[in-house]
Amino acid sequence: MPTTDQMSRTARLPPWLLNLVAPVVGPRRYRQTYLPLRNAALS
Repeated sequence: MPTTDQMSRTARLPPWLLNLVAPVVGPRRYRQTYLPLRNAALS
């Protein structure tokens, strides 16, 4: 499972690379990282 640290490292990628990989990897990784935290906070 991705961690918030991995998401932070992804955000530091050069803009040209981030623009290439974010649409593919970003949404899935974001959900895998933050959905468990959100669910825990809501319960």
